[in-house]
Amino acid sequence: MGAHAPVDIPILVSSEGTPLLLSDPDPWLLSENDIQWLHSLCRKKYKVDYDKKTTENWYVNTVLKAPLMFHPARLANSFCISMLSCVPWLPNDFECHIVLCCADDGAMWEAVKLLRDSIRWAKYRKCKVWKLTSDTANDFANIARRLGVTEVSPRFTLEL
Repeated sequence: MGAHAPVDIPILVSSEGTPLLLSDPDPWLLSENDIQWLHSLCRKKYKVDYDKKTTENWYVNTVLKAPLMFHPARLANSFCISMLSCVPWLPNDFECHIVLCCADDGAMWEAVKLLRDSIRWAKYRKCKVWKLTSDTANDFANIARRLGVTEVSPRFTLEL
């Protein structure tokens, strides 16, 4: 491998090897005005499992009302909601969890930009750990590697 870590290599490069999309806007915060757009993207990505009413209640009454605990960011075709948490026995060791990360078809590179923004936010909030999981059919393994994230294994789950 070369001198660069995967986290240092841009997602898209021109034929000359220069990064593309440098003029793209930085992520901005989601607001109540984004609810219909969120619903349309979530319906597309979560299919029949998506509960519109519950998601809207959670988004409006929890996420938007707790800006110190949530970081809801978006780009033109994607969004990411990060959440802080801690365990009672380590109340000063905050973790950042990706609650939702959705990108429209053909815009997965935006998700990478949003995840990098989430990592910056987690560092700013002095988190000890940043965690990425996904309940969609999208496999985030290659994106996680590009971000320099370590895979945690083993994981155990019981389908009920």
